[in-house]
Amino acid sequence: MWMTARRQHQPRPQGYERFLIDMRVDNSETSRDTLALTIHASAKTHRSQRAESVTSRGPRRPFVPLTIDAESKLSVPALEANDLLCVRDDEALFAPLQLRVERGALLVLEGNNGSGKTTLLRALLGLNALQATTLQFLGEDVLERRHALRAGSVWMGHLLALKGDLSARENLEFTLALAGEAGVADADPLFAALGLAGFEDVPARTLSAGQRKRAALARLAASRRPLWLLDEPFANLDAAGMAVVEQLLRTHLARGGSAILTSHGVLPISVPASVLRLAALP
Repeated sequence: MWMTARRQHQPRPQGYERFLIDMRVDNSETSRDTLALTIHASAKTHRSQRAESVTSRGPRRPFVPLTIDAESKLSVPALEANDLLCVRDDEALFAPLQLRVERGALLVLEGNNGSGKTTLLRALLGLNALQATTLQFLGEDVLERRHALRAGSVWMGHLLALKGDLSARENLEFTLALAGEAGVADADPLFAALGLAGFEDVPARTLSAGQRKRAALARLAASRRPLWLLDEPFANLDAAGMAVVEQLLRTHLARGGSAILTSHGVLPISVPASVLRLAALP
């Protein structure tokens, strides 16, 4: 008795691995039942052809994070956009914006709940739909391709991107490595400045909401990327925690970085900032 099982994908690229499994059962009286499996593969040919294809179209562009020290275009704004708006369900969330963020400047986005503040920050990174006549990051057109903007930005939203089973120190090492940034040789002073001394090596899931927010702020303290996008960075923080955010912003702005953050009202800090209120459409 013969049984043949074939797995084929149509259409199949040239050189793709082929699998043919033949299962044979011999029912003769002089031998035991046997099962023979034969697998024919052309993986070597496929890998060779794929390598030739990659070589022919040139090397893949590596992801290299932009840092403040690597950027010398101090005369151009960090971010500039004209007629910028976000769309949800084919409807604009707010009136078109003229947005300009200078180097070393802080921009605060204000608006009611649901006005589109978070959506706008996410849209700048390509996570939500965005429309504009122009969008430039450090003088480079990023309206169609956001690679440069993502490589030069740090995003912190309501979800803090902390793994609960990792400590604050391990989370910091993981996120920096994932982003292609240099690690921190001695993170103890950094965590002490954030108010996490003695808690830097315990699992993040055991920390309070405010402590987890401070652990997420370590990502900002260690980063050298020129643009910070912060969605309500003062949420879940006490007065001391808010002072930590203020000091981080002052340090970042002083070395030429820029930041955009969202807020529902008066900021609990005294850092000079421009305010842009998202206006609802009539």
